[in-house]
Amino acid sequence: SVETGLVRLSVGGVGFAVPMDAVATVMAASQVVRDEAGGIVRVGHVPSRFGAIPVADSSRLFRLSGAEQPQSPAAGQRLIVLHGSPPVGLLVDDVTTSTSSAPEDTFPLPELCGPPERLLVNAVVWNEQEAFDLVLDLPALRKVVLGDESGQGANPESDAPMLPILDAGECGQSLDVLVGAASTRIAIPLASIRHIDDVRPVSPLPLAHPAILGLLSWRRHPIPVIDPCQLMGLAPAPPSRLVVLDVPGSSTPAPDDVVCALAVCDIAGIT
Repeated sequence: SVETGLVRLSVGGVGFAVPMDAVATVMAASQVVRDEAGGIVRVGHVPSRFGAIPVADSSRLFRLSGAEQPQSPAAGQRLIVLHGSPPVGLLVDDVTTSTSSAPEDTFPLPELCGPPERLLVNAVVWNEQEAFDLVLDLPALRKVVLGDESGQGANPESDAPMLPILDAGECGQSLDVLVGAASTRIAIPLASIRHIDDVRPVSPLPLAHPAILGLLSWRRHPIPVIDPCQLMGLAPAPPSRLVVLDVPGSSTPAPDDVVCALAVCDIAGIT
């Protein structure tokens, strides 16, 4: 297998990655010339012999905490310039030394997470800390940096994750789980359940629908963790259990047959 060179980025505690051959240069954030009317995510430009290269603040791009207001580049930030016509720049917190990634360490973003052009992410890749980095969707990213922000941000209700497996229908036995502050009981067909576990930390997925709490590693495959309260309009309550759901009717279960994990308050029993 042929390994791929990656440059790892850190933004607001979230790990991202871009292909090494997409990077033109990395420089100090002090090289950025501030533009007062840059837009929602654009903060300025960096002069070059080919003209001004537009620069976006990645914290504002991904709407991470504390990035609501325009800010000047902070001390210690780095500017990474990406090839293209035209090239674009990103202000990030840190740029890690380039690394190599084997094909088996990279996975496409699960469809349930939403379209890559809105999330600006199309895959995940394992890093040395045995966690996921998000691989940037460069064409979508470039459009936003250049000013086309129409498809970015919180998705409408029509983009909410669809979970038909929550309808027990005629599937026979179901697992009753409790969700939300009022301990609402919902039934999940036993045939759709792969595993039950205690709740554990997830990797964040910026710009995802509010019902998606983040990504969880299931046998080294990324799966989204879903909050049923957001889907059902219920008052939230801290979850304590995860119910991992399989593809309905899967005859030969495999790691990538898993759809998602539901974050629930408790297990009520079987009906």
